[in-house]
Amino acid sequence: MTALRSVLVTGGGGFVGRSFMTAAMARGWRVTVLERDAVAAVGLDVLGIPVIEHDVREPLPGEALRGIGAVVHLAAYVPPDLQAPGHAAECLAVNGLGTLNVLEAARSADVRRIVYLGAANAYAVRRRPARESDAMTPSGKAAFYLASKVLADTFVEHYGSQGGLRCTSLRASAIYGVGMPSHSMVFRFLSALRRGEALEVTDGGRYKVDLVYVDDVAGAIMAALERDVIGPVNVAGGRRYSSRQVAAIAARICSAPRRLVKVLPPAPGSAPVEFPAVDIHRARVELDFEPSDLTAGLRRMLAEDPRLAGEAQ
Repeated sequence: MTALRSVLVTGGGGFVGRSFMTAAMARGWRVTVLERDAVAAVGLDVLGIPVIEHDVREPLPGEALRGIGAVVHLAAYVPPDLQAPGHAAECLAVNGLGTLNVLEAARSADVRRIVYLGAANAYAVRRRPARESDAMTPSGKAAFYLASKVLADTFVEHYGSQGGLRCTSLRASAIYGVGMPSHSMVFRFLSALRRGEALEVTDGGRYKVDLVYVDDVAGAIMAALERDVIGPVNVAGGRRYSSRQVAAIAARICSAPRRLVKVLPPAPGSAPVEFPAVDIHRARVELDFEPSDLTAGLRRMLAEDPRLAGEAQ
């Protein structure tokens, strides 16, 4: 196996990482994982995937990139409270400076390809879907986390402009799918309705976000590697859904009575939390990307996620 078909995946124990590694191995790539969380890495050795325990907040050891032709950088810290400034330092250390450590190690080891998983939710909300050329201005919405992702995106663009490293920033919108965190909106909605429990949708159901299925993101990462696409590329569903709409779709596919979905009114004078719809024209053209329909994605979760498939209505 040549280095050109070998990839180091940082944060490979996460749900995006596992989906990507499945796709990569199916296409004959040799995969190595760099993961700081030993619990997240459980089971990877059974698949024959070498695991290097390391925290990206520290410079990468030289042996981590020996014989590696490409790096897929997925490692990130997502704080439990996106509005709390107390998490800003950790976000900057892992997401910002951790990305710098990965880039510098790749440059020093003469790795040619970097694919970084960025955050399309950092774009401002506009009347049209956000394009790659738009400024990323995350103030007012998960600012501490998204600002650190924008910093990382800036580092990726900088290293790509210097020659040597061929860098791609895949700016993904809100990722959902099998294996997603159990506290996430989509999982909570499906889990409650699958069990026949009442679901409370807060803030009048006004929360809006562009949702993209995890396997679609993994396929886009794979395509970016194999087609050598560089620069920023948006990867998203291409449209926004409100939390009220997601709850309605989840109720329908769970065959749950409408009365189980309770939409709570917003606080007086409060502004809705909204993330942008994302333009995916470049991904469609250069990565042959086509996002899954949300209903189909939710059905896959019900059928394939063991945490949901085992729940009786």
